[in-house]
Amino acid sequence: MNPIITYITTDLTANNNFNYVRAVQGDNQTRYVHITLLDNQIPYNLSDIEPVLRGSKPDGTTIFNHCGISDNGEIIVELTGQILASAGTGKYEIALYKTNGQDEVLTSFPFNIYVSPASFNAGNITSSDEFTELSGIIKNIDSINQNVESAKDSAENAKLSADQAVASAVSASDSATQADLSAADALSSSKLSKSWAIGGTGIREGEDTDNSKYYSQLSSDHMDTAKSYMDMTETYKNDTALLKEAASDSADTASSKAADAFNYAELSRSYAIGTEGTVREGDGSDNSYYYSLQSASSARRANDLLNQIDVKTQNSLQQIEDALSSTTPQFYFDHASGMLSYSGGRFHWALDNNGHLLWEVTI
Repeated sequence: MNPIITYITTDLTANNNFNYVRAVQGDNQTRYVHITLLDNQIPYNLSDIEPVLRGSKPDGTTIFNHCGISDNGEIIVELTGQILASAGTGKYEIALYKTNGQDEVLTSFPFNIYVSPASFNAGNITSSDEFTELSGIIKNIDSINQNVESAKDSAENAKLSADQAVASAVSASDSATQADLSAADALSSSKLSKSWAIGGTGIREGEDTDNSKYYSQLSSDHMDTAKSYMDMTETYKNDTALLKEAASDSADTASSKAADAFNYAELSRSYAIGTEGTVREGDGSDNSYYYSLQSASSARRANDLLNQIDVKTQNSLQQIEDALSSTTPQFYFDHASGMLSYSGGRFHWALDNNGHLLWEVTI
């Protein structure tokens, strides 16, 4: 079935109440609205933006739904079955949230969606609040947990490679001159690996808050181990006179293992904070730090929605209280007809078998 698409243009600098979208009650997965957002008549840049449709249906229930973005920069709004469940005019807006963890939110001027009543009996259609964006937040949290586990594995691999580099450096101690160079290289690579894994080496500015331990909190138990291996390296350097004949081959092995340690350290950094695609394709947005920022942004949007729901709840309670307080009737006697009449209040009247007038308050 071909979708029905309505195209509208909304300028973020001017009120656009003349935008009016029409649909039919009960339709589902067939109607869409493509919105072009302008800034003073210039297309608005939607990079790093997550658009959300917010608003109220004619019956007062709430919509807070995720929107897509087309290849040509249009915001795609699906008129879901819930949006079209209640006939009448609903008022909506597009909220633009930054996906980089900032608090920035930009909202369009409102536009109207008129839902024409269905010809059949629509009493069986149940209208309720719809929050597809919150469902996306829950899925995003699951994805973050998976990436934290991946960062943990990468940190463990980096430690294993560092252990191998230290062992190879010990074997390279056969030649005094070559062993000194190899041990220095291995120690440098070991320090670099430790710097990206847990910090505390002093070789990078700000490394104590720019490492796998800070983001995943999984590498705190490796600091004493790294120090122990560096002490072992110093001890084996003193025995180089006994192992001169195998120095050349062992030095090559040490250099290779040190390179492996550096590569694993870089991979750990890629999964922890990203390297803008230098180590892994797309790791600029596929790392623990990025998903943490996404989670913070989603949490702010969820809090925004909860505040809206609280306001609606308070309004509903006030309406009920106002209705219950208006139960005082006004009575008057018509002398011409002899009839007692009343107005106002909500009462139910009846005569019993004895001719007594019975009454009760109705709600």
